[in-house]
Amino acid sequence: MVVPVHAGSGTADTAVNVAEESLTRLGWLKLDDDIGASHESVHARRDAHILPFEAISSDGGEFSEAHSFKSVCIDDQSCYSSQIGCRRSEAVNVTARYSGCGRCTVDAVTIRNPMRGYDSPVGQAIIFASLGVPKLESISNFDYIRNEADYLLELDRWNQQAHTDPTIPKPVAFVNMHGKFNATTSAPISRSSKYLIVKLLRAQGSRDNNIDVEFVGAHGWSGRYLSPCRMVLR
Repeated sequence: MVVPVHAGSGTADTAVNVAEESLTRLGWLKLDDDIGASHESVHARRDAHILPFEAISSDGGEFSEAHSFKSVCIDDQSCYSSQIGCRRSEAVNVTARYSGCGRCTVDAVTIRNPMRGYDSPVGQAIIFASLGVPKLESISNFDYIRNEADYLLELDRWNQQAHTDPTIPKPVAFVNMHGKFNATTSAPISRSSKYLIVKLLRAQGSRDNNIDVEFVGAHGWSGRYLSPCRMVLR
């Protein structure tokens, strides 16, 4: 089954954005690009669903036309296999674009491996979110992550830097697939997103010439998250 694209009106979406921004300038609303596990975000997660994304590029090539990177965001049994010997770095980066209206908020991610017929299922991956066309070179330090402890150390270094550029991807979750065909991981911080970067770190087992993955899905909700705040008079 193909991930559904939720229909929406561009005019209505624009009107909502204008209204939100007007209320924000008045101090009635706060627009949270990223939200933690607060009472409000937990409440919003009750409405989370699989978000429509379309894979638009991969720097890992393709094993064949039948194993295209475009399969990554399609929820069926088709599989993406990177090209053998084409990996330009330690990881393969698949970039996907949100195909709904405006932006979305990513709350969790699911990765599924093929159950048979492939010898290089992905072992570990990191998911990132970006509001602008992502600069992949800005997250190259994550290419050599070996485990969750390495990820947390690199995440701590990343958090100590100022990241105001919307094209710099923000980490969403580290996913360990070893011994699993399917895994869903919640994001410690829900991220606003127009793009997803699926960084496939390595394959399971000793065969690491390429990487295979069946499906990567983002859970969340459409649009930005709104939380009330007090009006500040100046």
